[in-house]
Amino acid sequence: MIKASILNGFKPEQFDSHKIIDCIPFSSDLMFSAILVEEISGKKNIYIKGAPENVLSFCDSYYFEGKIQPLDKNQKAHIIKELASRSEKGFRLIGFIKKENVGDLKTIDVKNLNCFTFLATAAIYDPPKDEVKQMIKETNEANINVVMITGDSKKTGFSIAESVGIATDFDQAIEGKDLEKMDDEEFGKHVEHLRVYSRVAPLDKLKIVDKLREKDHIVAMTGDGVNDAPALKKADVGIAMGRAGTQVSQEAANIILTDDNFSTIVKGVEEGRRIYQNLKKLIQYLLTNNIGKIIGVLITPLLGFPVPLLPLQLLWSNVVMESFPGIGISTDSADKNIMKHKPSKLSEPIISKRQRIMMIIDGIIFGLSIAAGYIITYRYTNSEAVAGTVSFAITLLSPQSYVFILREGDLIDKFKRKNLLLKTIFGCTILMILGIIYIPALNIIFKTTPIYDLYIWAIIIIFSCLTTIFRAISKENLIIKLRSEKNKSSVFVSS
Repeated sequence: MIKASILNGFKPEQFDSHKIIDCIPFSSDLMFSAILVEEISGKKNIYIKGAPENVLSFCDSYYFEGKIQPLDKNQKAHIIKELASRSEKGFRLIGFIKKENVGDLKTIDVKNLNCFTFLATAAIYDPPKDEVKQMIKETNEANINVVMITGDSKKTGFSIAESVGIATDFDQAIEGKDLEKMDDEEFGKHVEHLRVYSRVAPLDKLKIVDKLREKDHIVAMTGDGVNDAPALKKADVGIAMGRAGTQVSQEAANIILTDDNFSTIVKGVEEGRRIYQNLKKLIQYLLTNNIGKIIGVLITPLLGFPVPLLPLQLLWSNVVMESFPGIGISTDSADKNIMKHKPSKLSEPIISKRQRIMMIIDGIIFGLSIAAGYIITYRYTNSEAVAGTVSFAITLLSPQSYVFILREGDLIDKFKRKNLLLKTIFGCTILMILGIIYIPALNIIFKTTPIYDLYIWAIIIIFSCLTTIFRAISKENLIIKLRSEKNKSSVFVSS
C-alpha cells in the first residue's frame, strides 16, 4: 500500500511531518486500527483503517471528487453494495476514514468514534498461488478436507475458497459473529459441513479444533500469529509458519514450515503415508518369516523327522538374510495411488485384524513349506544333509520373493516398481544362497551339501514360491473387499 501511495504522488518524507500521539493496534475484536497524529501546524487528526463495513458505521460524511459530502442512508447503502460486489470477486478490502480537528484529544476512545469522513477503500487482489488449486485437489482425493480461517469478509473468503476448490456452496462459509451465536450443540451439527470461517475470534479457532476432534477427525492446524498458539497447541498436529510466523506460534506448534508453502504440507503427508506404509510391510515381512520358522522347526519332530534347521542356520537367516530385504522394503517408494487412500484413524492398529490373520496364515504356509521340503527330500534321498540343505535353501529363498508381494500395485507392478536397493539385495542374496550350497568352506560352516539333482531343485523353487503365490491369490480377493470400504473416514486440515 505504501508503494501504491508513492506511485500516486505521496512522498516518504511526509511521514516526518506528523507526530504520533496515540494508536490502537488492529485486533480481531475491533476489526480496525486507529492512530491519532499531530501535524506541524498543531492540528490533530484521527485516521482509521480496517474492515470497510465496520469503519463506515463511524462516518457521517464521505470524500468525493475533492469535496466532503453528507453520507445519507442511500449513499451508505450504495457504498456497501459496491464493496460487496468486489468482495464476491475475491478482492480484499481495507477502508480508510478520517476525523479532523479533534482539539486537545490525547487518547483515542474506541467506544466514542463518530463524525468521521469516509475517504476510500483499497481493493487488493492477491490470487492464490498456481499450485494451490492442484494441492487442494490432491488433498480432497486423499480424503483430507481443508478448512480456511480468514480475516477477510465472508464473501471474499468464500470467493477465494471457491476458486481453489475448498468450498462449493456459500452455506459452507460462516462469519465470526454468527459463530458466536451458535451453542455447542448447534455448532457440532454444522462443523463438518463448514469450510470457510471469516473474521473469527482467537477462541473460536480453538473451538473449531475441539469440535472437529470430538467428531473423531485428525486435525492439523496451520497458523502464524500469537492468537493462533492455543489452537496450534490443541490440534493433533500444529504447523507454524517459519518465515511469517511469530516465535510464540512456533513454540506452540509441532512442525515449523520453513518455506510457508501449503504444497510442502501435502508433500509431507505423502511422505508420512509412505513411511507408515513401509513400516506395515516391514512388520508383516519379519513376523511372517519368524512364525514360519517356528512352525517349520516344531512340526517335523512331531512327525518323527529330525529338526530341519540348525541353530547357526536359524541365526544366519534371521540376522543376515532377512535383514537386508527388510532394509530394502523400508525404503520403498510410494505407490502412485498413495494419496487416494483413506487416512488411518488414531485408534486404528498398525496391523489390522485382517492383516494379522493373513500374516499368521502366510507364516503357517511358510512353515509347512520348510517342513514339506525337508520331509519329501529326506524320503527321496534318505539323507539328512541333503534334506537339511533343501529346508535351509527354502528358508533363505522364500522371504526374498515374499518381500516383493507385500508391495503395492498389481502383480507385475510389485516386481517392476523401482527400488534399486531392494532388487540389488535380491540379486546378492541369491548369490549368497548358491554360495552356501556350492562353496566347500561354507558347506562345512552351515552343514550343507551341493545339490545337482533337478528334481530337488524343483522342490526348493516350488516350496520357496508357495507363500508368495498364496499371498498373491488371496490379496486380490482382499483388495476387492477393501474397495467398498474406501472413503469412510477423513482428516481435516485447518489453516
